[in-house]
Amino acid sequence: MPFDFAIRNASYNLTQFDDFWEFAGNFAPGAFVPYVLNDGVYALPETLDFNAIIYRKDTFEALGLEVPDTWDEILGILPVLQRYGMNFYHPIAGGASTKWFYQTTPFIYQYGGDIYSEDGLSTTIDSPEASRGLQFLTSLFRSYSLPEQVGSFYNSFRYNELPIGIVDFTNYLQIKNAAPELIGQWALSDNPGTVRPNGTIDRSYIANGTAGIILKGGKKVEESWEFLKWWMSEEVQTTFAFTLQSTYGPEYVWLSGNIEAVKNSPIEAHDKEIILRQIEWLVDVPRTPGQYMLERGLSDIWNKAVYDGVATGVAIDNQVVVINREIKRKMIEFGFLDPQGNVIKEYRIRDVHWVREQIEKARREGK
Repeated sequence: MPFDFAIRNASYNLTQFDDFWEFAGNFAPGAFVPYVLNDGVYALPETLDFNAIIYRKDTFEALGLEVPDTWDEILGILPVLQRYGMNFYHPIAGGASTKWFYQTTPFIYQYGGDIYSEDGLSTTIDSPEASRGLQFLTSLFRSYSLPEQVGSFYNSFRYNELPIGIVDFTNYLQIKNAAPELIGQWALSDNPGTVRPNGTIDRSYIANGTAGIILKGGKKVEESWEFLKWWMSEEVQTTFAFTLQSTYGPEYVWLSGNIEAVKNSPIEAHDKEIILRQIEWLVDVPRTPGQYMLERGLSDIWNKAVYDGVATGVAIDNQVVVINREIKRKMIEFGFLDPQGNVIKEYRIRDVHWVREQIEKARREGK
């Protein structure tokens, strides 16, 4: 939504404030990605989300299993789990027929791919890296029999049908507060990653929360920025998190966009340590005028491959044509291309690496 305001010239570019990038250093770089338009940033992350493994300690001890750290290790424990009628939960099984970026895209990044060309005028999901990521995603369900549809992971986890899976903040709170019979029998672990050619483990995931924007045309822009900085300061966010719990109870946990406030938050120490490590791998997806068709296309690729048995590569090739056609149409609508497809004004894709560079540059320059 902040991007939709920005591309219609309805919100204020926060980078116009001299201290923006210095203040942005208090937040997860990946949380800014969907709020970037060219070199401008049009929102300040208010809350965060994370992905992590949650597992039943009692079940893993009984079966003599080690908690997996990578996807290869997950594949290694599947035969044991499935032999006992259990399985692993992937977030794509928790949705309806339409699958969203956070469900379909992580493997593209973990395999070193991107989803857009640098100029944002076409998709690159048919690149070798992105294709391998999508092929692995579909193989989890076609070859390794992960459940395609799970009505409630919370219930499946309680009944030990799915004693391990990937959860977000909402799932974590639900299990923590609504499954008292499991107290002491489960734990969080790092989000599973893919081993890259250089030997490192890439744990990239897609997630985001709420954000604050300044609408364009207001008469108190400077005051609005000062208010946003006050509201998202470490002190205020920490106070708010504790006040929320003391007023409404322990189930009301506020996961602030301010990293220092998260460190101060009333979350159990072990869980907080895991959450903070995962936030470093938050990447999110850059937005473009035609991104909705890309999101729909990735969903269709998974559905075609898993339910209709279409080869993943074929499904990708079919969707690339549709996605690129819609991106071009929207780029013409918003004035980046003329009707013949010639560039009128440049569009630039800015990812998490660019955000980190701007934050580091501000730190070096002291502003």
